[in-house]
Amino acid sequence: MTDKDAAVMTRELCRQEGIWVGYSAGSAVAGLIQLKDQLKKDDVVVIIFHDHGTRYIGKIFNDEWMLKMGYLDKAGMTAHDIVSGRMNIDITTIEKHETVGHALKLMMDNNFSQLPVTSDGRIVGSIFENKIMNLLIQSPEKRTTALKRS
Repeated sequence: MTDKDAAVMTRELCRQEGIWVGYSAGSAVAGLIQLKDQLKKDDVVVIIFHDHGTRYIGKIFNDEWMLKMGYLDKAGMTAHDIVSGRMNIDITTIEKHETVGHALKLMMDNNFSQLPVTSDGRIVGSIFENKIMNLLIQSPEKRTTALKRS
């Protein structure tokens, strides 16, 4: 296992699993992955993550440092990368005359936490699931209310 394997695994644990660990934890998981072919179906493996990522903000969690060390080929995505890569797709929006219930259903069906609200093809605001949920908890009858700027 290389230092690069450990550093990349540390970042992947954070990105994919939401576990903000330090280098030694990434190293332990990377090492375990190298040994996976030697394990049997009923084997049990325990890894104790005894450190956290705060000491690695300037290194492992810093794209510039990772690039300089040769651990990354390219820095993480920028807002420009996201926007330029999606120029030819439709953005899911909801018209302001639609109901709160319809907005919530659209969010749940698409796993969105927010939607742009439009009027005549122009974005005039946004709606967030937490705002909808708070509204519906307080006043369930408002699910049939049209969206409006608040």
